[in-house]
Amino acid sequence: MKIEQMVASQLDYFSEQISKSILLLPFYSTHTLARQVFNKKTRENSGTAYVIYRGKTPYMFLTVEEGVVTNVLIRESLKISWKAIFLMIEKLFKQSFQPTITFDFSQSLTLHLQEVFLKQGYTVDEGRISTKDLSYNTALVLGGGGARGAYQIGVWQALEELGISLKIITGTSVGALNGALILQDDFEAAKNM
Repeated sequence: MKIEQMVASQLDYFSEQISKSILLLPFYSTHTLARQVFNKKTRENSGTAYVIYRGKTPYMFLTVEEGVVTNVLIRESLKISWKAIFLMIEKLFKQSFQPTITFDFSQSLTLHLQEVFLKQGYTVDEGRISTKDLSYNTALVLGGGGARGAYQIGVWQALEELGISLKIITGTSVGALNGALILQDDFEAAKNM
């Protein structure tokens, strides 16, 4: 399964698949409105529209705005489990190291949909807001070679700025030295070395 961000130039290519998609969750009052909003967000090139493929076939279209899922359309003829759907959404969020997945609906979910979210590890607040905290097991593997040593410190700084925590650090030669400094959280010593 593959996830891609959609841009306006792709709308013609996907128009037939989108027109045969239905609203999976109650973000909007009708399927037609959900499709119209999805097309509008894609045309804006706002970076919020995504397509999910099964093999080479697109089967799900969604929008995510500021860490909140705001629309999910799925091919009407497709038979797929809730677990598979939520795994793909989680994969999308994990690609950019998001800490939480949030669904915010304008009205309360049915008891059935609340149960679906709970079974997938989400919490349901006020019957309409579903959230799931994501956890990561990120490893940093540092190679040897003098020139790579300086580069590795820059990568470490970028990871720190992004708030990405590391669970495992391993390295060879200069990578082992940098790994020890990273474990000690001594950026100045690493930069000076």
